[in-house]
Amino acid sequence: MATIIEILVKICVALTPVFVKKLWEWLTGSSRARPQSVSGKWTGHFLQETGPMRLRGTDRLDVDFNVKQKKVRGLMLLHSGEIFSLNVQGALEYDSYLRLNYDNRNRDMKHFGCLVFKLSPRGDELEGRYLGFGVQAQAIVSGKIYLKKMADGTHR
Repeated sequence: MATIIEILVKICVALTPVFVKKLWEWLTGSSRARPQSVSGKWTGHFLQETGPMRLRGTDRLDVDFNVKQKKVRGLMLLHSGEIFSLNVQGALEYDSYLRLNYDNRNRDMKHFGCLVFKLSPRGDELEGRYLGFGVQAQAIVSGKIYLKKMADGTHR
């Protein structure tokens, strides 16, 4: 009987760190599955806060992210009078932050910059900021971005 109790105690001691880790991930929303929650289609808007006044406004974004390990690549469609197609690449940092660079797919257009997002605990919202050189403004621009993950994998 003593050996059975000793074995049960050893099993409980061995499983406690796993249980505590899973409980912490559940409570904080962080886990190794976070990179996969970023993969997929997102839609939202951006608000340009700096740059020429005539170009400030809220416009739509559609993004398709592909994440392998913590490396992020994607395509961003910026709907701002016309549609601009941007390459996006970077990394998922600390399981909750995206640090990305973007540039226009048309290399003849001077349009580039960086994005920083915070991933929501549920992994379905990204909120962040951008700083870059705007193709329409022909100046340095910055602002806020909000994206929501599309449940069905399609854009609005």
